[in-house]
Amino acid sequence: MLNKLLVILLVVSFLLGCSQQNVVKQFSGEELKTEINSLNNKMAKAVMDGNYELTTNMYKEDGISLPSYQPMLRGKAAIVKQSEMEKQNPMKMENFILTSTDIWQSGNLIVDIGTYSFSMDMPQMPSGVFKDQGKYITIYEVQSDGSLLIKADTWNTDNNPWMQMGQQ
Repeated sequence: MLNKLLVILLVVSFLLGCSQQNVVKQFSGEELKTEINSLNNKMAKAVMDGNYELTTNMYKEDGISLPSYQPMLRGKAAIVKQSEMEKQNPMKMENFILTSTDIWQSGNLIVDIGTYSFSMDMPQMPSGVFKDQGKYITIYEVQSDGSLLIKADTWNTDNNPWMQMGQQ
């Protein structure tokens, strides 16, 4: 009888331990909105400051980025490599704003859909300034410590870039 009880206690302990490892932090609606807005502000500031190290550290090791007008970037190493190439031709982005319109959590994934806008000085443009606005989707994965890292993201412009460059 004691052996059966001991086996049952061990099995229950094992099952409880397994289920606790799979527990994912569930954010309340307001908590989720605050966390995503904080991450968006952090990303926007890092982009405007040219802080590529901070932006790339926001991605998971197996993260995927699907930038406009470029091939898919698979893995943090590819994202870092692209960022290193962008450092060679730095452009000073100003007024970069990310605005979430829809946010939800499903299990260990959080989806942020929203809009962006920015401007940057570009002497080669007829106006000397390049402005853009568009939309994005970012999928975050909740980490074991409750923090969020980007699992996948994509964005694209609402504007026809050829029209902005004076070509039709």
